[in-house]
This record gives sequence, C-alpha cells and structure tokens, in this order.
Amino acid sequence: MRKSVLSFVSQSKRRLGRLLWMFALLCLGMRAFGQIKFVQEAEGINSGTINTSMAVTFASPTTSGDLIVAYVAPATNQPGSISVTDSDGNAYTAATSTMSASQCPIAQQFFYASNIVGGNDTITTTITNPDGLALVILEYSGIAISPLDSQAGTSQMGCPWSNSPSSDVLMTNGNDLVVSGAVLTSANTMLAPGSGYTLRTDAFHGFAVEDEVLSAAGTYTGTFSSSGPANWVAAAISFKPSGILCGQLDDGLTHVPPSYVCTGANCGPNPFPPPPVGQSYVDPQYGCRVMRLADGIAQFGVPAHHYYGTFASFNADDSKVMLFLDNGGKVIVDLHGNVIVPLGNMPSSNTSVYLWDPANPAVFYYSNGNQFLKGTITNNAVSSTALHTFDGYSNCAIPDQEDLSDDGSKLWLVCTPIGGSTSQNVAVLYNLLSDTVVSNSLVIGAKESGWHKIQIFPSGKMLLTGELCNGTQCIYNTDGTLYWQPPFGYSSHSEVGSDLQGREVMISSASGIASLNACGSEMWSSLTVIDINAKAPVNCLIGGPPNPKLPPWEISYRDSGNNSSGKWVLLSMFDQSACPDYSCFYPQDLAANWQSLWRPYDEELVLVKIDGSQVQRLGYSWSRSAENYWAVPRASISRDGKYLIFDSNFNISNTGFPQYSDVYLMQIQ
Repeated sequence: MRKSVLSFVSQSKRRLGRLLWMFALLCLGMRAFGQIKFVQEAEGINSGTINTSMAVTFASPTTSGDLIVAYVAPATNQPGSISVTDSDGNAYTAATSTMSASQCPIAQQFFYASNIVGGNDTITTTITNPDGLALVILEYSGIAISPLDSQAGTSQMGCPWSNSPSSDVLMTNGNDLVVSGAVLTSANTMLAPGSGYTLRTDAFHGFAVEDEVLSAAGTYTGTFSSSGPANWVAAAISFKPSGILCGQLDDGLTHVPPSYVCTGANCGPNPFPPPPVGQSYVDPQYGCRVMRLADGIAQFGVPAHHYYGTFASFNADDSKVMLFLDNGGKVIVDLHGNVIVPLGNMPSSNTSVYLWDPANPAVFYYSNGNQFLKGTITNNAVSSTALHTFDGYSNCAIPDQEDLSDDGSKLWLVCTPIGGSTSQNVAVLYNLLSDTVVSNSLVIGAKESGWHKIQIFPSGKMLLTGELCNGTQCIYNTDGTLYWQPPFGYSSHSEVGSDLQGREVMISSASGIASLNACGSEMWSSLTVIDINAKAPVNCLIGGPPNPKLPPWEISYRDSGNNSSGKWVLLSMFDQSACPDYSCFYPQDLAANWQSLWRPYDEELVLVKIDGSQVQRLGYSWSRSAENYWAVPRASISRDGKYLIFDSNFNISNTGFPQYSDVYLMQIQ
C-alpha cells in the first residue's frame, strides 16, 4: 500500500531527502504533457479528372515543431505507390497499416511529418497509377517529436457497404490525438463525425477527416455516419502529446503488488489472470497499459517467448514483433497479436536469432549454413536473398544475444572453419552495407567453453563475455585485437551503446571495482555507465545510495532510442533464488513470508534515462520468475523507445510445459 505524505516524511531524514529530490526533479527536469491543439486544415479533390498528383497549400504559415498529417484517398483500388512531399522539405512517414485498398474502386493512406520546419507550405501527394485523387492536410501543435502511437486501416474483406464507416481498433494512451478518415464510393453522400470527434473537412465530398484528443487510455476506432449506405474504407491514426511517459516517477519505496495472492472469497485460482490475446489490462500499481500478444499453447501448440532483450524484437516502424516458440519455431505478429507471418512461412536458420533491419520495416536478417541472408516480408510470405557466403567456413551463425550495430551496417558472426571443430570458431565482423568481411582473425572457440555472449558497440567493437576473458568481459577492436579487459571480478548482465553526449558506453555493474564505479558505496547491486574510450565511469545509472540497490536484472538499451525526452534504458527485475521465495507459483511454491521479502523494484519493469536523471516505474511483469529460465521477463525496448515487450507466466502453472510463458506488450510513450 502507498503511504501518506505525512507518514512518508516522518519515517526518516533519508526519505525526506528523497522527497525533496523528487520535487526538484519535477520542477526542473520533468516535462508536462503537451496540450494538443488543432491549428489548420486544407483539402483538395480532382475526382472528375485523371491525375498522378495533387497539391494543397495551407492558408497560413505552419509553425516549427508542429505535426502535419496528410490523408490521401485515390479513386482507385490500384493506386500503385503513394508518396507525400512538401515545399519545406519535411520528411513524411507512411502509416503503412492505414493503407486500405478493397474491392471497391477506392483506397486510402495516412502520412505524417513531425517536428516540421515551419513556414509557407504546399503538400503534394503522388500516385503511380493515374486516377481521381483527394488530399486532406492538417496541422497540430503539442505533439511529441517521435509522435506515432498506433495506426489501423480497414481489414474487412470485399467492399464494405453500410452507413457507418469505421476503422479497425487502435490501442492508445491517454491524452493522445486520434485522426481518422473515411472515403465513400458515392461523392453525393454526406459524412458526419462519430461520437466525440470533430469533423475537419467538408461533409459533402464523399470523404472526410475527423479528430479527437483523448482523455483516457483505451481502445478506440475511427467512426463516421453517412446520410445513406455506401461502399467505404476507413482508417485511424493516433499521436502522442509531447513529454508523456506512462508509469510513475520512482519514489524509492517498496510497493507490494496488489492481487498477488487471493485475499477475498471471490478470488479465483489465479489472483490476477491475464487477458485474452489482443486485449489489455492497466497495471494496478503504476497505470501503464499492457496488451497480451500471444497465447502460445492455444495458437501454436507450445509456449511463446520473445527471446532476449539485447536485440530488437520490434521492426523499424513498430508494426511487427518477432516471436520464438518453445519448439524452436518463429512467427511474426502485429501489435494486436494477429499472426502476420505464420510458422510455415518463416525461413530456416542455424540459430534462433532473426534481426530486424533498423530502417526497412519489411526486412530482417538471419544466418543458415555458411550464408548470411535477408528476409523480405510481403503480406504473409517471406522471400529470402543470400547477401554473403562465407567461403572457407562450414557454418556461420549470429550469436544469440547480439543485434546489428545501430546504423544497421555491422555484425559479428561465429564461424566454424571447414574441416574444423567448434573449438576453432572464429569471430567474423561483417559489413552489410559494403558486403565485406572486416576481420576474421579472432579465435573464440565454442560457446560456453570460449564465449557466452557477444554484443556489438556502435563503432563495431565487440563486447565478449565468457571463458576467453577468464569468465568476465573483454572488448575487442574491429580487427579482432584486444582493446580492453575491464578488471571485473565477474561478469553481469551488461548493455552497450552511446549516451546523450555521443560517448560509446557500456552499462554494467562495477562488480566491486572502485575505478569503474559511479554509484557511491554500492558497487555491486547498481549500474554504472562506463565510457569505453576513457575507460572510466561517466555516471551512475541506478542503484547508488541513498536510492535502493537493485534486485537481479536484465537490461535492454536501443542506442537509437532517442526521442523528445532522451535515451532510455529498460530494466526488468527477476528473482534468481530457488523456490520457495517471493516470486514463485501461488499457492504451492510461494514463500509464506513473501511480503517481507519484497524489495523496491522486485518483479518490476523500470525505465531509466541514460544519464541517470530520471527513473520511471512502469509496472509488474506478473511472472513468477524463480520458477524456470523462460519465466524471467527479459523485457526488450523498441528502437524508438516507444514500446516494450516482456515474457510472463502470469502464475499459470498447469500447462504441462515446464518453460511456459507468453508475450506481453506495453506502450511506454
């Protein structure tokens, strides 16, 4: 239970100091939610003529930093490619999920440009197959720099016929802007906005755009009503206000999760059961919304996981997630848990790691045999292209916790020489963009006996954890020579990337080494950001006194996770003790004194700014993590810092699978 302010202050001077620190942070460092405002709209239509482009100009100059939304509605279901540009040089992103082209002779798609330049502006849309064309442009203020929250088109098959056009469902946070559009086959039919929406266009053109600023998180659809039944397609897109993060600012206190055990007569066998796939819940302590992405046993016959947090589970535009099944299979789902690429359409690999391209949302990479390959998604199928064959090697595999370098250009692979054994494995640095082998001289041996984990810095340097480094960690240059072996006594879960100043850093416990510690007297259960070029600590990330020390953690950091509020490190805490303990199946394995064992951050998902200036507590994983290996949440943050996913067994112990878990999605901002 939360304590009152009076009891909180009266407990100790230490907690009074923390309260004052929080107040200072709120006054000086935190950003309030931006107030989203509609600024202006303009529209154009040329349905009576055949064209490949349409240009519309705002009546007033736009304002720097604002958002422009463009709704394109071609009068054909075969528009070819659609693009949007403007006279100010702003870059437009296509909301790919809003593209709808049914059996009706109409189509639609939203585009948007964030953090715009500002000034007199003409927006132009172009289609490759000429036909009639409509374009609506809108300007909004108070929007986040990385603004996209969610998007939805029309998934109905055929040509929908009714007087109530509506998009598919959006999952949004509170304070979002929702913009929805609809286009009809009948230009003489009037469109009216749905409940709560404001119409921003003329009602009589056979197309319309509406918007609404939400007051609560939830699921929403873009809805319209028409003066008569007609064929239609509809879409909706939502945008975040500036400065929003879900969860609560860290108060340093222990918060025992509600509904962790049964306390009333109406409690079922599971005190906090998960929702069905595609449905969500709000964390009862911290308020973030979580959606269930998989029910592996029901969908695939085996449990589902997302694998490790050190590489991206989300594709480039956050529209798809890679799932790994307990039987070694892989599937790709959307952010509602709908299967996009089924198990039978995924290509075979010699490893469990499939890496998303950081720029192209339809592309991922994998290895098989001695080849490195690209997979390209089209609808629910994958076409494969071999990018490189590593001659002289019988096998080249992507290590199981490594991602591509942040720019998508470099990757270390572990290759076995032809005729050799795994004890002769070589680390090969490959450049995807130039299709060249940078180096192949470092012999690292077999997994576990030589190396346990490999990660790549932005520059291409390697962080190797394992026996090659006496059971700790080494950093190697891109040519395979040793750069630095930090004087750790043992290794811990670490991550790599760059900080807000662009320094190449490793995030790690100091492991008792004072020269690598920035967290005061706590040199073990804390995390320090270490500049690998200076070979010195930069700042304490989390865990330094007077703040609480950390429970066991997994760490996820996307170096490109740069947004309007900074770069964020995601921590997922877990219980590494044996059951019975505080995070074990209830009622059979849970320690009777579990509440007294509970510490700050236990079983929580925690977001920390890379400079240590802000700690945001997001929610519980609800997994009984001491039960088995895949019960550990291993949360993974998206590259833009907008979403995370985590594994959880949700206290479900009767599946018959000893490594049961499923995958859950949280929208962070």
